[in-house]
Amino acid sequence: MKAGAGHKAIVLNTFPGKGMPLVESLFSRGLKMVDLQHARGSFPGGPVDRKGDPVQTEIEIVTCVVEESVSGGIFSLIHELAGLDKQCGGFMYMRTLNASTTLNLPDKSAIESRP
Repeated sequence: MKAGAGHKAIVLNTFPGKGMPLVESLFSRGLKMVDLQHARGSFPGGPVDRKGDPVQTEIEIVTCVVEESVSGGIFSLIHELAGLDKQCGGFMYMRTLNASTTLNLPDKSAIESRP
């Protein structure tokens, strides 16, 4: 599927260990444009340690690109699978995807045949 106009990007920020099971579940349901990233940092007004230094927090970021026509259903599915209705479930939003580049991976046999 080529992504661009007519697609939505669903982005979930969640806690470490929750991203990969979600990605695997989405893949098993036929969604192929899913990405998992890890991030660490602090934010203004966030928690501080005893010395007053900002505490760094780790999160996992799951991004799923879907056609606009099914985006509401996929959003609800991710909401349920990620447990966003429970405390510490994470934060999720959806946005319109205006443009995207195509990534074509080489055929697996071409990689294996390299010397």
